[in-house]
Amino acid sequence: RVIGFGSMIYPKFCQFAIEVHKALEKNAGFELKSAPTLIDGRSQTSFALSIEEWKKRHSLEIELPNEDFKKPVRLSLFKIQQKQVVDDGYVLTFTLELSPKEQINFQSGDLLAIAPPGDDIPRYYSIGKTEEGNILLSIKKHDIGECSNFLFQQEIGDEISAYVKVNNKFHLPKKGDVLMIANGTGIAPFLGMTSMYSKQKKTFYLGGRNPLSFKLYHKFIQHNKSTELFNTLHFALSKEEGNQRYVQDLVIENRAEVVHLLRKKGSIMICGSIRMRDGVLEALKAILLEEKMEPLEKFIEKGKVLMDCY
Repeated sequence: RVIGFGSMIYPKFCQFAIEVHKALEKNAGFELKSAPTLIDGRSQTSFALSIEEWKKRHSLEIELPNEDFKKPVRLSLFKIQQKQVVDDGYVLTFTLELSPKEQINFQSGDLLAIAPPGDDIPRYYSIGKTEEGNILLSIKKHDIGECSNFLFQQEIGDEISAYVKVNNKFHLPKKGDVLMIANGTGIAPFLGMTSMYSKQKKTFYLGGRNPLSFKLYHKFIQHNKSTELFNTLHFALSKEEGNQRYVQDLVIENRAEVVHLLRKKGSIMICGSIRMRDGVLEALKAILLEEKMEPLEKFIEKGKVLMDCY
C-alpha cells in the first residue's frame, strides 16, 4: 500500500505518492491491492484508520506513536442515551446519542476521541450536537474494527470514557451560505449544524447506498424539514437500480448553484469517505476551470472549502 501525505492547498496534492503507486503497478515484483491513500494536512485519524485496516488485513503487528496521549488527557464519562442500528444490505451502521456526565463545551464538527479497552490509540468520530445538548455519533461497523465493535456492544444506559477534541477547521462558518456534502457516517455533524445561524441558507447533498441508508437519520431529517432548517435537500443513491448517483453527480447537476455560492463568498463543507471527497473535489476542479474562476486550491487556502474525511 502507498500512503501519501500532502496539503490540498497545492495543485499537485500527493503527486509523488500517486506517481510511486503507478510505477509499482507496472513492476511485476509488486502486488497492490488498493488505490493509494492520500492524507491531507497530516491527519492522524486518516493515517491511523489506514494502518489499522492494513495490519488487520495482513495480520501484522504495528504500533503507532500516539501524539495525543503523550500530553496529559483528561477523560470524561458519557452515558448512552439512544442507539439505532440499520443494515442497508451492504454495511451495518449505527448511531449513538451520548450525554456527558459533566459540563463540556463542544459543537458540531468537533471530534470525540475514544480508545477501545486495552488500546491507547484513540479513534476520532465527528460530533453532531443535538438540540438536547447530546453528542450524536454515526458509526460504520467494521468486522475487523476494534473500536467500532466496542461501541456496537454498548447499550442504552452504559457509560464510556472519552474526550472531546476541538476541531476548529470544521466548524460551521458564521457568515455566508453553506453547501454541506456528506456520505455515510459523515452526515452526523451536519445534522447538528442545521439549527445554527438560522438566517444562513444551508443546502445538503447527502449520499447513501439506498433509502435504508438514511433510516438512521430519519428522525432528524423529518424534524428539520418541518422547521424549514433544511433549505434544500438532495439525495444520491449509489445502489439504486436504474438511478445510480453519487454526491459528485449532484455537484455537477447543480453547478450553477455551486458557482453562485462560491462567487457570493459562501462555503462548501465535505464530510465522509476519502473516496467521496476525491470525487467531489475533481468535480469542483472541473467546474471552476470551465467557469474561469480561481483554482480549487485557492478556495481551500481561504477556508471556503472545509473537509473532515477519513
